[in-house]
Amino acid sequence: VLVSGCDVYGGSDGLSNMGMATKLHINGDTEIRFAASRGIFSNSDFLIEDSEVSNCGAYGIKARGGAFTKGDCDIQPGPWDHSITHLGTSESYQHGDGGGVWWNKGGTGLNPFGPG
Repeated sequence: VLVSGCDVYGGSDGLSNMGMATKLHINGDTEIRFAASRGIFSNSDFLIEDSEVSNCGAYGIKARGGAFTKGDCDIQPGPWDHSITHLGTSESYQHGDGGGVWWNKGGTGLNPFGPG
């Protein structure tokens, strides 16, 4: 799933990725702002490039599978920052690199991107 050049404002979580195999890539100056809780909640690892996650009620990113930033990102700090890795310009990302803390307990919530 590619989210590019989008403005996502509001919601409980601005962007929610409940799938474990979803290949989520956020780029193109996407802005995720003003979510009531987290800007991004993701079970699987993902890449965010040249985008902003800010002014959320709790914090910017909760990434159970790990998150990777690249380029010029402005991410609101929070308790899950240990799961965010910044990649240099010459480093690449492959889905599944996250090695995060996910353990499958049959999560709750809606997945706007469909299964997986």
